[in-house]
Amino acid sequence: LAAPSGGRVLPSVFVVGDADQSIYGWRGADFTNVERFQKEFTADRILLQHNYRSTSTIVEAAQSVIERNAGRVGKTMISTNPGGDLVKLHEVWDDQEEASFVARQSKRLVESGVLLAGYREIAVMYRTNQQSRMMEEQFVRNGVPYQLIGATKFYERREVKDLLAYLRVLANPDDSVSLLRIINVPPRGIGKATVDRVQGLATLWGCSVFQAVKRLSESRQDDVPSATAVADRESDGGAKFSLENLDEAMASLTSALAMQAGLKDRALNSLVCFWEVLETLREGAALCTPAETLEQVIAMSQFRDHLMKDESF
Repeated sequence: LAAPSGGRVLPSVFVVGDADQSIYGWRGADFTNVERFQKEFTADRILLQHNYRSTSTIVEAAQSVIERNAGRVGKTMISTNPGGDLVKLHEVWDDQEEASFVARQSKRLVESGVLLAGYREIAVMYRTNQQSRMMEEQFVRNGVPYQLIGATKFYERREVKDLLAYLRVLANPDDSVSLLRIINVPPRGIGKATVDRVQGLATLWGCSVFQAVKRLSESRQDDVPSATAVADRESDGGAKFSLENLDEAMASLTSALAMQAGLKDRALNSLVCFWEVLETLREGAALCTPAETLEQVIAMSQFRDHLMKDESF
C-alpha cells in the first residue's frame, strides 16, 4: 500500500483509532498501534476532539480523568452543548448496594416529577453482562420498569429457566410443565418420541408425568419379574394374580403397557436414570439450603459440563 506509484509515494492508507480506549484488549487489540503507526509511516495526524453527544460537564469530567494518563496522545475534548447537571460520585460497599442505590434513585427521580418522560429518560450502563442480574433484581424489588438492551434478561436465559425448573420439580414433582422442560436437559437419551409415549401413559393412568416415570422406573427393578415371564407363567397354567402378589401384578402390567406403548429398553433405562437422579436430589433437598440444593442439581445433572459443551452458550 505504501509502495511508490509513478515514481512518487502517494498517501494511500487511512487509519482511525483512539488511544484513550482499549476495551477490546481481550481480543488482542493494542492501543499503542495508533501511536506506532504515526511514527513508522510518518503519517499526518488529524485530531477529532469535538463531542456532539454529551454535555460539556460530562466531557470536562471525562477529560479530567483521562488526562492523568501520562502516556496518551495529547488532545482536549470539547463540547458546545449546555453544561447540564453536575456529575455525582456515590461510593458503595458491594454490587448489591450499588444496584439498590441505582433502583432507588431512579424511582425517586420519577416520583419527584423531575423527569418529564419518566423512566424513559434514565439509562443504566454497566461493563459486563454479569452485572445485569443484580440490577434486574433490584428493579423488580423496587417496582421499577426496565428494558434490557443488547442482552437477554437474567431470568429469561435458557440455562436459568432450566435450573429453576429443576428446583420446581424438587418442590413439586407433579409439575409436569417443569419436568418436561428438564427431562432431557442435559441430554440423557430421552427423545421426543419417548416423551410423547410417557405422556400418553400418564394420560392413560390419570397421573402426572413424574408419577408415570416413577411407575415405569419401579417396574424395571431387578427383583420384579418381567411382563413376558409373567405372561408365560400364566399361559402355562401357573398361579394367577392375587392380593398377595398385587405389587408384582401391577409392576408386570406397567411393563406390559410400556412395551405396548413402544418404549424400548434403552429409553426405559434412560428414564430410570433420570428418576433416580430426581429421587436423590429430593432426598438431599430436605436437608439442604436452597443454595446447596442448586449446587447438588448442577453437580448430579452434570449441568456445568453441559453448558461448557454448548457452543451457543
